[in-house]
Parts: sequence; structure tokens; C-alpha cells
Amino acid sequence: MLKIIQISGTAAVGKTAVIRSLLPQLANNNESVCVAKIDCLHTNDGNIYQNLGIPCVVGLSEDICPDHFLVSNLPELWQWAEKLNASMLIIETAGLCNRCSPATDKTTSICVLDCTSSSQAPKKLGPMLSKADIVVLSKIDLVSQAEREIICAQITALNPSAMVFCVDGIVGYGSEPLARHLCDLPTPPTYEGDRLRYTMPSGVCSYCVGEQRVGSDWQQGVVGKMDFLDSDVVGKMDFLGSDVVGKMDFLDSDAELVPRSPQHDLVRDLTSDSTSDSTSDLTSDLSSDLTSDLTYNLNRDLNCNALDALTYDSCTNHDTSCSNLRDNAKADPNLDFSYLEILAGHSKNEVPEDFGVLRLAAGEMYAIVGNTGSGKSRFIKDIEQLAQNDSVTGRTVLLNGTNVNSAKRQFLSTNLIAHLSQNMRFSLDLPVDIFLQRHLKVRGRSPKLLGAVIELANSITPEPIAIKTGLHELSGGQSRALMIADIALVCNSPIVLIDEVENAGINKNAALDALTDSRKLVLIVTHDVQIALMAKQRIVLSGGALSAVITRTEAEERYHWQLQKQNSQLSKAQNVLRSGMTVCDVEQIQI
Repeated sequence: MLKIIQISGTAAVGKTAVIRSLLPQLANNNESVCVAKIDCLHTNDGNIYQNLGIPCVVGLSEDICPDHFLVSNLPELWQWAEKLNASMLIIETAGLCNRCSPATDKTTSICVLDCTSSSQAPKKLGPMLSKADIVVLSKIDLVSQAEREIICAQITALNPSAMVFCVDGIVGYGSEPLARHLCDLPTPPTYEGDRLRYTMPSGVCSYCVGEQRVGSDWQQGVVGKMDFLDSDVVGKMDFLGSDVVGKMDFLDSDAELVPRSPQHDLVRDLTSDSTSDSTSDLTSDLSSDLTSDLTYNLNRDLNCNALDALTYDSCTNHDTSCSNLRDNAKADPNLDFSYLEILAGHSKNEVPEDFGVLRLAAGEMYAIVGNTGSGKSRFIKDIEQLAQNDSVTGRTVLLNGTNVNSAKRQFLSTNLIAHLSQNMRFSLDLPVDIFLQRHLKVRGRSPKLLGAVIELANSITPEPIAIKTGLHELSGGQSRALMIADIALVCNSPIVLIDEVENAGINKNAALDALTDSRKLVLIVTHDVQIALMAKQRIVLSGGALSAVITRTEAEERYHWQLQKQNSQLSKAQNVLRSGMTVCDVEQIQI
């Protein structure tokens, strides 16, 4: 019994990295996996899978659309996988025009989308995204939580039925729940009679088959012509027929690992009859496809309108009662969260952790300390993902003493937990006000909070943020301040994870005041001594494992207040220097 997983996406979105991060997780679930890689001109990915011990076949489509090439070879691919007695065939296809989708009714279709791409990217992917079963957001470490939530909302507007998984394929974050979901999918009894979910662009034009001369006299086949009506540009298509089919060559019956890219035969039937005046003969055959095209475009327009509706029409009175809005934005005391329990996993060297169970209570702040590379960020990633013994550390996170239901895991992670990563730049190409409007809409918060978010951000960064400024134009400190204010007021989550808040030259005390709350569980990864001693307890990581939990002593508490006093003096001196003055008198910076 074979599951076929098709993974598509535009170039350089991280498809291969996602697959590589999935393979060990699938192996842990006793899946026997083989991989087919479809590319255009060249790929070395076959060597990657060979080095991992994964059976792989590579097909180069060359002068044929890779998605057309894949569909032409799909029956041979599943027969090859069945010959290997594989339980799962993963097919990675190149994808070129965003209009094609090789997804079929009986296969599982995954679309990979780069989080750092344009805010308009989801709209441009066509059926590759709108017909997918699963959408994977890659490069999640490069965007803020707010950006990730906005992109997820855009995807849901375009494809409400798709499941969305956030994966950092380079280090494997997020691959565990995706692998578990793939393992839980039902296996089709057969792939005979399978059908494409959506029609692909029909036929080829003269340039597809080698024509180089430019001009209408040399254009045959499927030719799209633009109508120039005033300022509008409308594309029209004439449908003519032509057959171009590419077939893959498979290795001998042993189907062993592929040391090279297999050659494929290109079969063309490009006779003069295929490009003759045959439009009328094809009309009836294409009528259903054209109807499907119109239906898809209509639904797509409706979905895009829903996506655009993520922005509020207007957000007036932003500055009214900002302090009251900020107070009302504190954590909801009725949220169903009291404490987390973390069950021990293992170190980077597979040595079991010996702490047993670590309980983290709401209303407390914990500092997480350790050398660079000791596993601090991985520790809070386990909490963010509500790991269930399926992360690289083997830890399990219990919510209020119980395991997290797999069906609710992603929802609970998004709504209970806010994570401020080390990232200090935004990726979305939006102005500040539209960005905040969209995130407020996604979170179901009042649009009047926008002014409060800006006010809070400007209390953290010394250089004020203007609401019409583009996110890309913000400095590192301004971006960090806006992320902190957004997490504090818009996310409003009862669990807050902070990775090195001291970065970017912001007012760290103001930032911590904004992020901490007497009803929230706050965990801070830090190298800053003052911040580490601010917490009553600190969690020490070493070699990827939790090595100690230390309660602050009275002497350390006194030392913390001395450090805070020194910090205030340093902040004053910093402000004097930033203003262009000289620190010529020590009295200027004394408290």
C-alpha cells in the first residue's frame, strides 16, 4: 500500500529542505520512503538523497513544462515505488508558471510557500495553492509571529480547507507535526483511474517547440494576445492542438539508488496538421475545461476579495484613550491555562535528561541561560510547538497536566503562545499601519488598538515610528520595538517566549515591562546578567539538555538591584551620546 505525496512550489522556496527535514521523522514512524525529483535543466538533489540512503529517481523535463512532464510519468512513478515496496513516494516538482498544478484526486498535494516572499505571493500561486491539501510555510525563522499569522490568514482565505504547517527545513523546526500528519493519512487502495484536480494550460505554441523568429507570421498553436483597451490590458487565448509528451527512464529492475540523473525520451508529434485551423474541432472538447477555468477564476476573485478584506477600511481615533486600550489588552484572566509541565528528553548526544518533570506556572517569569549553542532556543521551540516526544530533543510538553490533542495542537500553539525570536527585520512589503490593521483583523482585536501599539513601540525605541513608514524602512531597533508592542497588545497570549530581548539597542526595561504580566507565563532566553537575575528562577541549558534549575538567592536579588541602578546610569549616558553631546560631567548621568 503506497501513499503518494506531491510537493510543489516556486524556485528556491525550500522544498528540498522541507523533504530532508521530514525524512528522519518519517523513518521514526516506520515509513519506507522513496523520492522522485522533477526538475528542468539540472539538479544535484539525487546525490543528496543517495547520501541519505533514500531510493531516488530524477527526471529532467528540459524543454517541457516540469508539471506536464510529471503527470506524463506519474503511472510509471507509482509502479516504480511499488516495486521498491515503499510505503510512501515523495515527488518534488519544479513548478514554473504558477498556473499548473500536478495534484491528483488520490495523491496528497503540498504547496511550499516562502514566508519571506511578497505579501502578494499567495494570490499568485493559482491552483498550486488553492487546490493543495497542505500548505507549508518555509523560512519561518526569518519572519515575526505577526507576519506568519497574516500569511496564514491569506492562505486560509484562498484555500479554506488546506492545513497550514510552519517548517524551518534547515534545522527541522516544525517538521515533526507535519510528518505525523502524513503518517496518519489514509492510503488509497489503488491509483488506477486517478484524475487531475484541475486542468493544465492546453497545448503548446510555436516558441515552445523551437521557433525563434518574432512576429505574428511565425506564431502558431496556443497563442495568447493582449487587447489594449485604454489603460486596461486583457489577455485572450486561442486554443489549437499539439502533443508534447516527455517520458522518464527508470533504472533496471533493482531500482537502486541513482548515482546520476536518468535520461528521458522526448516524444513530439508536431506535424503540420497539429497546428492547422482546428479550433472548431476542439471547441466541444475544451468546453468543460473552459467552464472549469471560468469557475476557478470566479472563485479565485472571491477568495482574493476575502483576502483583501483582512485590512480594515478605516482605523480612526487611533490615539484616543491609548493607555486604557493598553490596559484592556492585558491577558484575559479567563483563558484556560494554568501551567505547563515539561517531561525530560535527551541531550544532543542522546544522553537522557535527569530533571524528570519541570513545572512552569502562569504569573511567573523564568530566565533561560547557557552558552551559545547550549540548546536555549530549541528549549523554547519545544514549548512553542507543544512538543509531544516528536522533536529532536524527545521532550513532551503537557498543558495543564495533560497531553495536547494532535488535532488541536497547532491551534493551541498559535493562540496560547507568543514568541519573540531573535529576528530583527520584517519581510512583508507593507506599511506599518496596514501591517497592524491586518494583524488586528486576524486576531479579532479592535482597530483602535493600532494607536496604542505605536505608542508602546515608541516608548521602547528612541527613534519614533511613523505609521505610514514601510516595514522595510524601519531600523533594527524600530522593528524590534514594533514586534514587542505587537506581541504585547495584539497577540495578548498567556504564554510569552522571548529570545534575547536585549538586542538592537532598545530600552530593554520598557520592553520587559510591556511583555510581562502578573497573569502570564514568561520565559526569557538571555545572556544579560541583569535580566537573568530579574527572574526568581533560571533554567540552565548545556549540550542541548536542561542541566539545572536555580532559585535566585537573596544576595543575587541585591546584586540585581545594583545592576539595575548601573543600567539606568548607562542608559542616561547612552542618551547623552546619541543626542550629540559629550559626557563631560558625571553628574549628568547620576540618578
